[in-house]
Amino acid sequence: MYYYHPTRQPLLVRDNELRITRRLPVQGSVAVRQGDRVEPGAIIATAERTNLPVLINVAHELDMEPALVRERLTKEPGQAVGQHEPIAKKRRGLRTQAVRSPVEGTFIGFDTITGTAAIRPRPTRIELAAYVGGVVEDVEIGWGVTLRTFGARFYGAVGIGDEAFGVLRVVGGDRQRPLTPDLIDSRASRSVIAVGGTVNAAALTKAVQVGAKGVIIGSIEEAELVQFLKAQEGSLWRVGLPDWQLPLVTAPITIVVTEGFGRGAMAAPLYDTLVACDGIEVSVCGLTRLAGGLRRPEVVLPSRAGGKDGALPIASLATGALVRLIDQDHLGQLATVREAPRRRRFEGDMLLDALVIDLPNGESLLVPTANVEVLG
Repeated sequence: MYYYHPTRQPLLVRDNELRITRRLPVQGSVAVRQGDRVEPGAIIATAERTNLPVLINVAHELDMEPALVRERLTKEPGQAVGQHEPIAKKRRGLRTQAVRSPVEGTFIGFDTITGTAAIRPRPTRIELAAYVGGVVEDVEIGWGVTLRTFGARFYGAVGIGDEAFGVLRVVGGDRQRPLTPDLIDSRASRSVIAVGGTVNAAALTKAVQVGAKGVIIGSIEEAELVQFLKAQEGSLWRVGLPDWQLPLVTAPITIVVTEGFGRGAMAAPLYDTLVACDGIEVSVCGLTRLAGGLRRPEVVLPSRAGGKDGALPIASLATGALVRLIDQDHLGQLATVREAPRRRRFEGDMLLDALVIDLPNGESLLVPTANVEVLG
């Protein structure tokens, strides 16, 4: 494909003006104004999300007829309820049996037909951080802002974990070097560790122990990820769900994998970008979605030195473009476009958009456009 989700930009953009949209999931209040400079940890907007009522079958819990339960209630509609606070009581022999609220909130009412009580949990407070350092360029009242910064940004193949930021620490000194526990020490605390090779579960566990905020790696074997997350094999990839995201378990640290599963090294342009930015503050997000809003994991490397103004480049498979192959036989290999895409006939009568590329070893290949992505 020519255009990549969530943008139409190349996989890697360097030394360019970047615009980062930050938006609340529900309407709230924006705390900054146009022109304000913000740091990654600054709270720029807040909101409260209303939660669905929690239903408790009090009659079943007390083993009573629904119509008789009302006199056992300890709360009236509109009253506040604490978590684990009794909402109904009944004497049973020498002891008192209580039905307790599983959440903190407000007692809504009781249904004498079903014997069910309803409690509305306290609204969940949402705080939206800036995520990257920059200047507020535009404000959408009640919803969020657009931030303007300069630097580099690239997308990963797969990731886990939420948004995080910290000082970038490139370790290993070699694009092929795996991340092992001996490369991680207390200096990695509150930082984002980057390495060109693969990683094992022991190293990820060590990164969590020292307090690292994130890890950027070239690749990871599925068995190591499953071991680190303490998940059952196959439980992470239930791709049939309409809101699927990877994985379906909570991760204790944000991980961005640039090449995907296996033991491949990070693409040289991505690794060189990280090395050039070693020691600056980096923002990472591991969210990976195939539905319900497509999203790839990303790395944002702001630079206070500035960069090119103007719109970001559009991904194009024009002659001379640097691409990365994503088919099974050539996964991760870099190539240069020799002939731009056009409609071509493949095996049998199959017509596909395809292009001619040159590999570093001089070999030329005819490949479908779906098998390449524009690197930069």
